[in-house]
Amino acid sequence: MSFFSRFWPKLMDLRTPAKTSDGRDVWSVAWGKTYKDFWTRVAADRQGACLITRERVMSDPDQFALCKGLAESMARCIAAGPDKDVLEVGGGMGAMAVHIAPLCKSFTAADISATMIEHQKRALAHLSNVRYCVLARCDLSPFPDASLDGVLFEAVLMHMDKEDSFRYMEETKRVLRPGGRAYFQFHNLMHPDGWAIFEATRKHHCDGAGTNIPTRCRMHTADEVRFLLSRLGFVIDEELSQLEPVRQKNKIHVFEHALIATVVNP
Repeated sequence: MSFFSRFWPKLMDLRTPAKTSDGRDVWSVAWGKTYKDFWTRVAADRQGACLITRERVMSDPDQFALCKGLAESMARCIAAGPDKDVLEVGGGMGAMAVHIAPLCKSFTAADISATMIEHQKRALAHLSNVRYCVLARCDLSPFPDASLDGVLFEAVLMHMDKEDSFRYMEETKRVLRPGGRAYFQFHNLMHPDGWAIFEATRKHHCDGAGTNIPTRCRMHTADEVRFLLSRLGFVIDEELSQLEPVRQKNKIHVFEHALIATVVNP
């Protein structure tokens, strides 16, 4: 049984009956129709922030170890090191950053949600090399061209429309220095667990009238991801990617349904 299958009930619990501290449903369109409104309002409540990030699923010791292992894989993908300037976008409450930031020269945590950034500040307060940036929209306009060595998107791009996730990938190409590396994670529609997420999303987060939860899961295929990255001129590092159609030969991510694209800016 896969890791995802074993923890599927907990993950589903995050999406349907989860409540904030004042009893409101976490996964509801009532929080807002935009990415910024939804994430900012839900994360204003710490319990809400925990429920929509890994903080809840990864809180016990065994799961924390898996979280640390994933962070180490991500750091390896971008070749994090003491001479590297690294950006993570949409890092939630800092579950990955707390392990990756100490490895870097500088680490910037960027998020479209100001309230989520406040949670990261508390989690990373002991680190002197971390900066924070609240994004206005799905781009990296606060960052100059060729200013970064590594960029990370873990559990982010699948929460937005494909046009917006592509914009983030395009912006990543702009801000990376020559030879810089990026890590992009997606959900694989073709994998059985990915299909289960698609079905759950369709049933619980879409109403058939177009007023869907803005941060619901979107799915990709490996061929789609490869095509989008090729349009931007990225070079895929095949040894550090999970981009097989269904079953992956590389084990970069704890979830078998994850598509991982580790790319180099030539």
